[in-house]
Amino acid sequence: MTNNQDRMWGTLADMRGGDVLRYLTDYHGMQLLDDGFYEHLVGEGVMEPEPVICGYCNAEIAADEWEENGGPSCIDCMEPFCPDCRTPCSDGYDRCPGCAAEFEKEVVENEESNGVT
Repeated sequence: MTNNQDRMWGTLADMRGGDVLRYLTDYHGMQLLDDGFYEHLVGEGVMEPEPVICGYCNAEIAADEWEENGGPSCIDCMEPFCPDCRTPCSDGYDRCPGCAAEFEKEVVENEESNGVT
């Protein structure tokens, strides 16, 4: 390190974390706090990953639980949903309960219009 770098390091190391963060973002702007840095903090275990919100029942799902369960998302509305809301339909795909009901209604209407009972 150069002499100035060494002096800055020493000064910043003696300060409170919030003050250091404020000085760094005052100079560099908020681009330091981007998604890449967020992923780094999560990867280092400094932060918990943001929870996933079920698109159907609004339950908060821990990110690791959601990924562990295959990260279910409705194939129609693409909203994430919790394992409790996972609804397999007659075509075998997972849909949220709202889209599953709509899909099943369409299947029945199609079968009725085609003479299938």
